[in-house]
Amino acid sequence: MTPVKMSKDVPLPLRLSDDNHNGHDEINVARLSLISAQSRVPASYTGWTRTYQSGDRTVTVTCTALTGHVVPHGLDNDVMVAIINLYLEDGCPEDGTVRVSMHRLLLAAGLHASAHYYREVRQCLRRLQSTSYQITQGWWAQGRQRHVDATFNYLW
Repeated sequence: MTPVKMSKDVPLPLRLSDDNHNGHDEINVARLSLISAQSRVPASYTGWTRTYQSGDRTVTVTCTALTGHVVPHGLDNDVMVAIINLYLEDGCPEDGTVRVSMHRLLLAAGLHASAHYYREVRQCLRRLQSTSYQITQGWWAQGRQRHVDATFNYLW
């Protein structure tokens, strides 16, 4: 089993619980687009910052990869969504740890269980672990019912 630990600094995902919805949605992940949709990025793509207005708030999102890594992109989003869904399926463990085999993670992400995807997903996990995010006035805190600042890594 590969233990994947969600960062405790990231609030628990929200579950949409109506009979017509067969999945989960995490409002911050869906709204903030934290992972680049590009399938490939240059080796120099180690960070980005985006600032925009949302009503009366100025939202700033900064993504910084550790030395030797690039920012999460492409397949990393599928892997992160799969981890969030597995976390929810496992009953949202209080310690934030999801224990999952690589095979189960591949299937949850909709990927083939091939040597190629085993290698790709290992790289995804490294990028997700080694990248930090800083969000100013843009992270929705459900319990507080307002937008707050947040700094976190997706995975430990």
